[in-house]
Amino acid sequence: MQIDQALTDDMVTRAIEICADEHFAGDIRQLNQALLQGQSEHCRCVRDHLAMQISEYLGQIDKTVKAVYQYEPTDAAQMVQGGNSAQSTEPTGINLIVWVERKSAALAALVDTLETVLTESQRNIGYFNAPDKWLSLDVKIVDDREVDNQRGYGLMVHNAFLHSKHVWHRSGVPEPRSFKEEAAAPSISINIPDSFDPDLIPESRLIDHAFSIERIPLEDRTAMEPHLTELKVILIRRMISDQLSYINIAKRWFTISDLSDIYQHRIGYGRIGGKSAGMLLAARILNEVADEEVKAHLRTPESYFMGSELIYIFMSMNGLMYWNDQKYKPEDQIWDEYPLIQEEFQSGKFPPEILEELKQLLVNIGNRPLIVRSSSQLEDNFGTSFAGKYDSFFCPNQGNPQENLDALTNAIARTYASTLKPEALLYRRSKDLQDYDERMAVLIQVVEGEQFGKYYLPTASGVAFSRNILRG
Repeated sequence: MQIDQALTDDMVTRAIEICADEHFAGDIRQLNQALLQGQSEHCRCVRDHLAMQISEYLGQIDKTVKAVYQYEPTDAAQMVQGGNSAQSTEPTGINLIVWVERKSAALAALVDTLETVLTESQRNIGYFNAPDKWLSLDVKIVDDREVDNQRGYGLMVHNAFLHSKHVWHRSGVPEPRSFKEEAAAPSISINIPDSFDPDLIPESRLIDHAFSIERIPLEDRTAMEPHLTELKVILIRRMISDQLSYINIAKRWFTISDLSDIYQHRIGYGRIGGKSAGMLLAARILNEVADEEVKAHLRTPESYFMGSELIYIFMSMNGLMYWNDQKYKPEDQIWDEYPLIQEEFQSGKFPPEILEELKQLLVNIGNRPLIVRSSSQLEDNFGTSFAGKYDSFFCPNQGNPQENLDALTNAIARTYASTLKPEALLYRRSKDLQDYDERMAVLIQVVEGEQFGKYYLPTASGVAFSRNILRG
């Protein structure tokens, strides 16, 4: 669809008229002078009224649009230093999140055109020399799945990293609640139809349903126990492991709270991998059966999980999928090509929504050191440990927010590259695992240790212990 330049010109003019009435008793000349001087209060006023008009326009032009949110990106550096996460003094551009039933190429093209035309309107109205950010438009589109699963910008609608507000809402469409609000609701009832595949239901809804069963007194929920076990198995299979030997043990030990915590700490989609799976299950068993002396010394590092689906997203968006046949090549070629693989993976970029979640992770962690660990689907599995076959990387995490983010994404990319490491591919070949679709998940952990002057000394890692506890 073509957007008439006059449409956005009229929107800007209308926003100026409203703000002139609010701030200068209708004197547009005085407001124009304030805008050209970049006075933040008045720039923000015009920007916000323009955002409301654009949001309403998108809702009218596309019937799949459910709601539109305006957000204010906070200063990550300020948050790391403990500052206020509320909106900054300087106005940013018009940042919108558009919630739709499903994404479409038509709406994406419309948004692109709108962003371009609005820039021209700024020039036409005479504000080309004003601060270049305050009227720039950036629209992120999220669909029902992203909102239900609270992933990417679907998560950001209610996330503290972005100061967001509702600016347009289609009548009859309920606003999404945060997962924590839903889990805490006292009277949740979710019925799963017999004919509906539970593997297609968002994981947040499955967890919510399982919590509603667990809230029933134990003596009254006997008939629901099989269904609760089914929900645990579905969640374990989707988020942790599809290995039957693992599921058979995990379903007896993991609680819904455990699975909810994994969900809350996972970034992206897919499973969290073998190393993470072994560590979490070992910790759960020890917390239940170990004596008090062991429990007193048991500590699981603060952990975050990059879902296994992200490696294919990363490879696809960076044109790296042609390396997928590496496992079938001759041994000499596998060794010869690995340096090039490492170089290309380290040059790769991550999706914007994943970068936002990693920024939030770093804000949560502060300046504590990190370790980025491989967590492949086969790693630490029954009969195949893969010990030393993949790479892990230490991140000091002592720079500014951008430096820390760059170091973290580089470590993740290098860990992804190690999926194609010759030692790993040849080990899989020797174990008849060559045809397995090995999607690398990543385990990000805060390093346990103590500060001594300018040095940080890590304590002994207990991750290796989890490799054997389930076999003992």
